[in-house]
Amino acid sequence: MELIDSFYQEGTPPVYTFVFDHYDPQTGLFEMLRLHDDNQWMFSPFLMGEYHPGEANEHLGQRVLKHELGRIVLERMITRLPY
Repeated sequence: MELIDSFYQEGTPPVYTFVFDHYDPQTGLFEMLRLHDDNQWMFSPFLMGEYHPGEANEHLGQRVLKHELGRIVLERMITRLPY
């Protein structure tokens, strides 16, 4: 499974959505990981969701460029180490 896109959506709590290349050919839904951007959520759900390759996908939030993901992942890992 390969990460193909990522998004950030404001809200309570804000959410990162990571889209993977695995999809269901019958429904057209892609596998996604939803990561809440706060310290109250220890686990993040995998789900199947609507994604359109090559389009804006504004329903998932604002696109996060892959080179920015390193900083995000390291910050989240460091803040969760005490758990």
